[in-house]
Amino acid sequence: MIATLDRMIDRFVADRPDRRAPRLLLAAAVLTMGQAIAAWSAFDGRPFLPWLAASLLLLCAATVGDRLDPLLSGDSSDRSLRLLLAAGIVVGAITILTSPNALPTPAVDGAVIRWGDARTLVLLAMVVGLSGLMDRPPLGRLHLPVLLGIVLVLGLWAVATNPWPAVDVFFFARDAGIHLGRLVEPYGQTITNIYGSTVYYGEGFATAERVLIGNPYPPVPVLVTSAGQILLNEPRVGLVLAFVAAGGVIASIRRDALGRGAAALFLLTPAFPFLLREAFVDPVAILLLAATVAAARRSPRATALFLGLFLFAKQTCLIALPLIPFLVAGARPRREVLRITVLALATMGIVLLPFLLWDATALLRATVLFHLASPFRPDTLGFGPAIAQTLGSLPTWLTALPVLAMLLVILVRGAWTPAGFAAGTGTLLFVLAAFAKQGFPNYYFLVIGALCTAIAAARPEPVSAREAASPTMTGGGRTP
Repeated sequence: MIATLDRMIDRFVADRPDRRAPRLLLAAAVLTMGQAIAAWSAFDGRPFLPWLAASLLLLCAATVGDRLDPLLSGDSSDRSLRLLLAAGIVVGAITILTSPNALPTPAVDGAVIRWGDARTLVLLAMVVGLSGLMDRPPLGRLHLPVLLGIVLVLGLWAVATNPWPAVDVFFFARDAGIHLGRLVEPYGQTITNIYGSTVYYGEGFATAERVLIGNPYPPVPVLVTSAGQILLNEPRVGLVLAFVAAGGVIASIRRDALGRGAAALFLLTPAFPFLLREAFVDPVAILLLAATVAAARRSPRATALFLGLFLFAKQTCLIALPLIPFLVAGARPRREVLRITVLALATMGIVLLPFLLWDATALLRATVLFHLASPFRPDTLGFGPAIAQTLGSLPTWLTALPVLAMLLVILVRGAWTPAGFAAGTGTLLFVLAAFAKQGFPNYYFLVIGALCTAIAAARPEPVSAREAASPTMTGGGRTP
């Protein structure tokens, strides 16, 4: 019976390889999603729902878009993808330069570079990113280090020029690092309520003076931000490093023009300086997701380790659990899926155990109950406010139903590959954020990271006998 089950799984996934058309649709979705983030982050009433709706349509089309593959040859698909990546890189850079609240404009410039210099660096990052779409970039092997170095300087500058962002996420990270540095349990503490109101928090979790939890995130990102706080008195340094490292891992998944382009598209996400200086922890999850996909392609033994850390990087990352079979290739898929799942959960347990032993009640209250009790936010970057205005409220089932429906479609029509894992995870996270009671730009930052990972990891198969005999399956005729 076990052998029969394995054969059934093999037969099912054999028809679900990576496809070309979905890569194009994912790249287009990254572009529109970046514009939605930039519009919301400007805080000037710019409409973001049209961009968000376009992103949803593109993601739905990407999930079922394999039927378009016969219309695309390898050469035409790769050329089109390069053009889309180039457009995304240019639009991302221009949006960073022109959108309010993207690049910080503090009263006192940073000690290393000034605001005008930062704008020049954005343009330089755009030029270097575009050059990576050439088969042989002018900088050669220095291309990726130079691009990562520019973005690293920009990220550190964005942090340095805004030492006290007016957002509770920063104070959660800072205070947790201070407590851990003193060997004090971080989840059972409280932080200053910088808003002076309880409107943003669930009943019983805040007063006008204090927020009554220590940190709302799982231990993995807390350890990253705490390391920055303990070592450099700045919790966001670890997030900047994670962001830059994620770009490097995305590029390493596919060492060609398309991989470099996907990394540059991610690194020039509109409003990324804003997202980093606000101390959102999503870069940690993006890095671990990219590492999981890279390991599935090259080092299966490391897949479970990175997967376990990714699933515990944010509570919403657990949505990827049903997609673990996508990471498995080769013989005996059922046994390999079971092995990876068990080892990933064991990794999660090892990270979680010290904090459970320290104060299990505080951990549960901060990372689970706090989020469940959070109220509906009318300023959400999603469809929730429009739905609530129409129906009078946002029913819980209206969040769960789209996610479950999309999961079913992904399982039936998605690519059962590591790239499919990244694309499916990003799509599920998008639907969850778009229809949830709360959804903010950092939620879609994680989606963009997942989709860029999927673009880099995709290895489309030939769609015809003629193309199978052609040596130009991938960009530049080189399959890494």
